[in-house]
Amino acid sequence: MLNRLSASFIPAISCIVNKYDPCSANCKRLDANRKQEIEDYGLSLKFRLNIIEIAMSNVYGIAKSFWILCCLVLPLWTNAQDHLVEEKTSQAMIHYQDEEYARAAQLYEELLEKDYNNAYLLSQCGLCYYLQQEFQLAKEKFRLATLYANVDDKETLALYHSNLSAAYSNLDEDEQAFEHAVKAYYMDKERLWNAASMAQNIARYDDCLKLMNEADPTTLHNAFQTLYGRSYYQKQEYRTAIKHYKTFFDRYDPSDDTVPLIIKDDRNFYLYSCLYLLAQSTDEDEQGQIMQQIVDAQQAHPMVFYRQDMLAFFTAPKNICKTYQLRPELSKRLYRSWIKEANKYDDLLFSFYALDAFEETYALSTDYLKDDVGEIELEFRQIQFFSALQLYLQDAVKSEHKQDSGKIQELLRLFDGFFEADKTYSFEEFVAIPRVENLIEGLLLAFRSNYRHDEDKKRLAPIQMKFIERLPNPDLRDKIIDDLGMKQLLTENN
Repeated sequence: MLNRLSASFIPAISCIVNKYDPCSANCKRLDANRKQEIEDYGLSLKFRLNIIEIAMSNVYGIAKSFWILCCLVLPLWTNAQDHLVEEKTSQAMIHYQDEEYARAAQLYEELLEKDYNNAYLLSQCGLCYYLQQEFQLAKEKFRLATLYANVDDKETLALYHSNLSAAYSNLDEDEQAFEHAVKAYYMDKERLWNAASMAQNIARYDDCLKLMNEADPTTLHNAFQTLYGRSYYQKQEYRTAIKHYKTFFDRYDPSDDTVPLIIKDDRNFYLYSCLYLLAQSTDEDEQGQIMQQIVDAQQAHPMVFYRQDMLAFFTAPKNICKTYQLRPELSKRLYRSWIKEANKYDDLLFSFYALDAFEETYALSTDYLKDDVGEIELEFRQIQFFSALQLYLQDAVKSEHKQDSGKIQELLRLFDGFFEADKTYSFEEFVAIPRVENLIEGLLLAFRSNYRHDEDKKRLAPIQMKFIERLPNPDLRDKIIDDLGMKQLLTENN
């Protein structure tokens, strides 16, 4: 450094010397004053250089001291910053574990401002948004986590792709959900369930089966039988679906939580597979075998094949006998096989909803109502009314719509009995009447089920109008008349 600084003075010296041409005679006659001048200048220059050298030594010393100070202080400052980051990360995790996801997400966002490509923080922040059902925000965090994650850490990267798949699924972006589920599987073979179930969920049943068939069979736990069953059910290969579901329920352990199952859904798919095959089969032995499989499963897992759930399949307006168009005799066999110790109430509902045995249900309900039947009285009265109405309408259609005024008056009397006499209801009061929705739907269904063609609809319109006009809420009454086009039907009928 000193040499570089000294060089800047060289031109000044040269300038002084060059005043005397070394080749001239005058140079030989330098007087003492001129020599002294040169010597004095040299001494002055040396002094200046010494001063500069001392000054630069001081600057160097200060710089060295500053560098040493930085070396001492910087680690302390860095450690302090690391401590703050660790503390904030810990606070975020505590909020996450306490299910305070919004607060946790806020802290993770603050951490990401200074560490934007930290895959772990991105994943944690995404989980906070996911658990708040902020799936779009979760998707973006999970996507970035997959981009910034260590590509050599396959297990963690697979986890991030699985999370991203779940976010896409909740946004109904099914193809992307399946794509990332499969990526996760090929990085971590433990994630086969996610990939196969995602394929099944988006109706890619062949892909679901392919993934499972190509896997090591020893890695397929019992729950995979449900994916086989669902896929074959959707492909309408009911015998194969039944085979897999039978295997599943034979091995089913309610305490096994290897994967989350909605067990009643799988029970229903098993039943539906059996019902489709029962409807198609004419072989009584095969029908008996299918029925017995369900009986065996009921006995093994009564809390899965819960009696009241099974009963509802037969005794609801939308029941399995109607849905699968089972023949009456087959419906009865199935009911007796699957519903143990049925009582007269169960039999009444089954006969009414599943068999349309209206003569039987009218007689039974009328007989039961002679006694105190408690809280089910209203339901029995509605069944009595609907049965009588169905019988009357069937006769009316057969007799070319000849009206029996006595029977109509009796039906109107039964209908009026569901409301307080001489009372006009507000809408709020009307909808608060117990089972009123069932009453209106049953009334309209009774007429609709007896329309063989448009001419029946026109001819039955005057009878239907008598009931609608007696509804004790004017607004609802007018709406039903408009929705059904009753005025036009009555005009055409005249």
